[in-house]
Amino acid sequence: KTLIEQDPEIKVVADCCNGFEALEICRDSCPDVVLMDIRMPVCDGVEGTKLIKRMNSAIKIIILTLFDDADKIEEAINHGADGILLKDINEGNLINAIKSTMNGLNIIHQSFFDRIKRQYAQKRDSLDNNRLNIFLSEREKNIIRMIVDGKSNKEIAIALHFAEGSVRNAISSILEKLAVKDRTQLAIFAINNHLI
Repeated sequence: KTLIEQDPEIKVVADCCNGFEALEICRDSCPDVVLMDIRMPVCDGVEGTKLIKRMNSAIKIIILTLFDDADKIEEAINHGADGILLKDINEGNLINAIKSTMNGLNIIHQSFFDRIKRQYAQKRDSLDNNRLNIFLSEREKNIIRMIVDGKSNKEIAIALHFAEGSVRNAISSILEKLAVKDRTQLAIFAINNHLI
């Protein structure tokens, strides 16, 4: 409180000990930004965030936490937290984070951002592995090779002695199997994953 109040552009309207008190203060004072500790007695920062956002979603909430609160952080984000900061943040960065959040930016500490990136990469790799485990027939692989070579449906149909409609249907089936949107994405996926 003392550190934050040193900035002439920030006014601290109140401080409190738990999420229920924070909710009452938000009802009475409607602050622009709430700096919320994730660990508090009676009603923690996650529950406090949920209650405040349910009452008034326009109030910005920055969570202050320790690095080992990963599950609670994810919960707080799901309830609408606008920023995640580690408790060891220095004074200048804290004030900048408050102002940035007030201006509509979502602030997240680099360590949590790195963790989210890793989780996203793992999910993406898992999706790619699932797609690679899908069975493709020789006919489908041949069609993929020709798509990579830039051949049209008509050219593929002539080469494989199929009706053009059958080729269209087969390509639609391949796109669905591999969860790609179009021929271009299919070609890129096939090259990147050595399907041809």
